[in-house]
Amino acid sequence: MTQYKIDKLELLGIDWSIYVRPGWEKQYEELVRFKKKNGHCRVPQKFKENKSLANWVSIQRRDKYKLSEEQIEKLNAVGFIWKVLKR
Repeated sequence: MTQYKIDKLELLGIDWSIYVRPGWEKQYEELVRFKKKNGHCRVPQKFKENKSLANWVSIQRRDKYKLSEEQIEKLNAVGFIWKVLKR
């Protein structure tokens, strides 16, 4: 969805917090497994072992404002990295 469409929906009063993206919990559990295995939540953008997780992590960072407080709290609790420093 384009930012233009998002802005229009928000002008109509849409409450993004009531929408749970399909598979959010499943991907969150994948992130938890990644952390248990690797000791951190820094999923590489081009993570060949789980491209879906890499994409999901990127979307969470980009669209943080669309997440519910509960989702943000869950990500914070596992040490999710919201901003990635580029080298």
